[in-house]
This record gives sequence, C-alpha cells and structure tokens, in this order.
Amino acid sequence: GFPVDFTVSVWNGTEWKNVATKTGVTATEAYEINFAEIDGRAVKIEVTKLGPSDNANEPYTLQLAEVEIYGVASGSTLPDPDTQTSNPSNPSPSTPSDDTIASIENNIAPLAVVSGEEVNANWAAKLKLINLNDKDLNSWYSSKYETKQETTKNIYFTYDKAYKISEVTMYPRTSA
Repeated sequence: GFPVDFTVSVWNGTEWKNVATKTGVTATEAYEINFAEIDGRAVKIEVTKLGPSDNANEPYTLQLAEVEIYGVASGSTLPDPDTQTSNPSNPSPSTPSDDTIASIENNIAPLAVVSGEEVNANWAAKLKLINLNDKDLNSWYSSKYETKQETTKNIYFTYDKAYKISEVTMYPRTSA
C-alpha cells in the first residue's frame, strides 16, 4: 500500500533536510508534494507507517508505481551523501547489477535508487526499484510484507550532480 506516514528529505551536502512530513495519507492517484526549492544530491523518502497489503498474514507493505522528483541543475558542487561521515543513514551506493536507471522526461533521472532492504530471489520481480522510475504505472516497487504497520522503510534517489529540487510526486500501485 501507499505510505500512510512519511517524511521527504533532501541531502544538502552536509545533512538530510526534511522538506515535507505527511501523516494519515490515503492516495488513490498521484500525490504531489511541493516545497521550497533546495539544492541537493539525493532524496530520501522515509516511511514510518505502511499502507495495507493484499497478504492477510502480513497485512502491511510499501508499494509505489512511480516516484518523480522535479528540479533543475543547480551548478552547486555538493558532496555525494555516500561519502559523508555525518550522514546518519548512509544508503548503499549500489543497485542490482542488471538494472539500468531509466530517464524520465521533465523530471530528474536518478543515478541510483536504493532501499536498504535486502532483495531475495523469490521477491526479485516485485522488489525491483527500477520500477519506481520507468514511466510505467502498471509496474511497481514493493517492500517486503510486514506484520506491523509502524515499520520504517527508506527509499533513496541519488544524483550525479546537485539539483534545485522542489517537488516529489508519488504514484500508488493501482494494478493487481
């Protein structure tokens, strides 16, 4: 399901800056989050309350069809979040080797998308993070199913240079 409670943060070169915190969200179509423009090299979506799943035994999950992050090149030279020791949530800099991050028109194509969640072979098809940025609302990313709704899940979008970021749009999974 679509995240119920979450925070969007941008890496400004020295720390994660929270740009939006949302609670009690129920989205059935594109959910747009606008905020004051901020220079950044990465965006983190930290979900603290999961949405419902289709699994009765583990009734909560994070599922999204797409995430679009909007901004323009800033010209700033900000350090990569993966190289900073002051970064308390340092995401792994790699994605599965068979994935290629797709370009998105009118929004920033990330260099990498990582979740910090281990992907096992049985879940590989659904857990593909590439689906978050493939311009196809019929494909999706799914975290592992959970028994507790208040479970934290993170998704990071990293970039090869700094952008003035001002919007994140998240699309719920609508396909069965």
